[in-house]
Amino acid sequence: MKKILVVAFLMLSFGLKAQTSIGGGVTFGNGSTNISRGFTAITVKGDFGITDQISISPSFDYVMTGLPGVSFFGFNADGHYNLGDMDAFNYYPFAGLGLYMGNVKIPNYGNFSGSVLLINLGGGTTYAVSDGIKLLGELKYAISGNAYYGGGIAITLGVLFNL
Repeated sequence: MKKILVVAFLMLSFGLKAQTSIGGGVTFGNGSTNISRGFTAITVKGDFGITDQISISPSFDYVMTGLPGVSFFGFNADGHYNLGDMDAFNYYPFAGLGLYMGNVKIPNYGNFSGSVLLINLGGGTTYAVSDGIKLLGELKYAISGNAYYGGGIAITLGVLFNL
């Protein structure tokens, strides 16, 4: 956990030259897992501009499994290459890493937990509806070599607020 906090601090302490935004939304995915073939997650997301074209976008997903005793959440850090006008309409390809962790509590058997490292590839777009608010849409493909969680496709819809 300390390593995750150190990485987050380092990302925030870069000399941010471009726009910074925070917000969140909802992520829907096929999540090819043995727990659930589809998932919905609450997502908290940031976008920290390094230059006008490059930004770092960390996010946290809390997956709502709908199954008693099952919790699942993840951290992502993606790098965006911004191709549009960051003040109005922006679109970007991205690549990054994700770390997802889960816990299953089975009565009379105990707790079982695990984690999986993912490679994220995708694209997204933002549209500024005002000076301080942007709509967000992303399509992500997560790749994993884990036999239990083979990765999958996810769509995130949300809102970002400019700082």
